[in-house]
Amino acid sequence: MTIGFSDGVLHNLFNQESDRHKAGYLKYINFNAVELHCINESLMDEMINNLDNKLYSEFLYISLHAPAFSWNNDKNISLLKKIRLIFVKFNIKNVVIHPDEIKDWSIFEKFKDLPLSLENMDRDKKAYKNIKSLKEIINKYGFMLTLDLNHCYDNDETMILAEDFQDEFKDKIVEYHISGYDKEKKHTTLFDKSEQIRIINSIKFKNIPIIIESCFNKAYDVKKEYKYIEDCLRTRLT
Repeated sequence: MTIGFSDGVLHNLFNQESDRHKAGYLKYINFNAVELHCINESLMDEMINNLDNKLYSEFLYISLHAPAFSWNNDKNISLLKKIRLIFVKFNIKNVVIHPDEIKDWSIFEKFKDLPLSLENMDRDKKAYKNIKSLKEIINKYGFMLTLDLNHCYDNDETMILAEDFQDEFKDKIVEYHISGYDKEKKHTTLFDKSEQIRIINSIKFKNIPIIIESCFNKAYDVKKEYKYIEDCLRTRLT
């Protein structure tokens, strides 16, 4: 099983966003996957110029969450070039993009070498929350899908939506995002929310990497969350 964390989950514990890349917390739990989360261009520059890729050499799977930009102008060509540099430096397997603000999809035409995937959106977004809207874009431009199960839960607490996504895109899903749901905080822990076990239980395919996006205020809760999710998954998927 390939499972790990987004490196943004401890952002509440550090004064500077870039500190979470240097803190070494990713090493102290024995997981094998990580998602590098870029929230802005300066953090992309930090990854390119200052972050040692040797820190990540032991991970079997590394993905990159691109910033939630409006990808619609010439400047974004330079941003995509930076993503390509990060892709090469860290041997990125998947680049996750939020599709809700994209107006001009042709901007990605020159970057087909990148392993791009679209993420399904939560209920607050205007589009790309359901299968129909994502299927049209994925089929037309050849994207893959990162399935965020928290977002599925936000749109449908029965998780039938998550099941339908997996049935429809079973050959397109390259990564799962998982976390507990809180209406205000959005992404929170699962280990203390037994009633949300259906979020974990909705995972159908054990060969797809799982990235935990539960956000923390206490560092020791990271280990609790990992163990809880891993134990639940091993019971179901083995």
